Order: sequence, then structure tokens, then C-alpha cells
Amino acid sequence: IQEHHRQFIIDIVDKNNTITFEELRLNILERFEDIQNISIATLCNFVKNIERITLKKSTPMELKRNDPTTLKQRKEFVMSLQPEGVLYNMNCIFIDEAVFNVNMIKGRARAKAGKPAFVKTSTKRAKNVSIFFALSAFGVESCHVKVVEGGT
Repeated sequence: IQEHHRQFIIDIVDKNNTITFEELRLNILERFEDIQNISIATLCNFVKNIERITLKKSTPMELKRNDPTTLKQRKEFVMSLQPEGVLYNMNCIFIDEAVFNVNMIKGRARAKAGKPAFVKTSTKRAKNVSIFFALSAFGVESCHVKVVEGGT
């Protein structure tokens, strides 16, 4: 893989980070006449070991999350609280909740081709744990834990 191939691969993975190695291979073969064939193993080795790009569990993120309009609306909201005496970094407390299941398992598992990847757990419905936090600019103001047996 030469430098111009390398840059093409990096660009296409940056543009579409859910691309499969087969789709990547087909894009390369379509784009470059100097490559007649390239194996998925070669691509996998290049991406994983040379460029250090690994497969991870994906996390959805809305496109509008950091959109200029959204950022402006957030700022306007914070500014609208000031006349009421609410100062974002002085007397403002944020409430948040984190929920997880005690039967947490890895998001990926291995199995033979065509077979589902089951992970054995002691029960199907375990404890759900909710942690509630009240946070201010000065740190954690309050923390409470709620445990629900058998899931919800």
C-alpha cells in the first residue's frame, strides 16, 4: 500500500467509519488502476496494525448536537436564567441519572459463523441500579442510589 492509497483509505474511513472491509476493498479496486486485487486480510492488517484504527462499539450522536444553532440556543438559555439570579457557574445545580444493569455483559462476543453469540448470565432479569447525582460548579452536592430487583 503506497502513500496515495494510504491517504485514500484514511479519508474513506474518516468519512464512513462503519464501512466494512469488503466495501473498502471494492472502493479501492474501483478507484485505483494500479491495484488489481487486494485481500481483506491485507486491509485488516493495514488498518489495525499500521494505522491503529480499531473496531469499537459505536455510540450514536445526533448531527445537531454541536450544530451552531444548537450551541446558540444553549447559550441563550443560560443567559436567560441570569435575570432570575441563576448563575451557571455560581448557584446552578444539575441533576443527572446513570442507570445500569448488574448483568452487564460485553457488547460483542465470538461465535461460530451462522450461530448467535449468547453470553450466559445467572438470571435474565437482574438488578437495575440507578445513581442520581446533583452536581454544581463546586462538585457533587448529593448522590443517591436506587436498586430495583428483577429489572424494570
